[in-house]
Amino acid sequence: MEDLRYWLEREGKPPLNIFNYPQAEWLFVLSRDNKEETLNNQVWEISSFRPQKVVKEWPIQNDISLFLLGKSK
Repeated sequence: MEDLRYWLEREGKPPLNIFNYPQAEWLFVLSRDNKEETLNNQVWEISSFRPQKVVKEWPIQNDISLFLLGKSK
């Protein structure tokens, strides 16, 4: 998986800094991997967000999907 990182500002709120990733409620991930591989990816943004689950998946194109990850309880 290539690591592409985009930080978005929403409704005037800046993205969390790197030290607050574990406290995030949601994480959007673009990936060519399947759900399981995406959830088990060791890149910091995903691994620091555990435990997580795929809340929704949108196929984009060329085998790329957008995953919305949420915290598992």
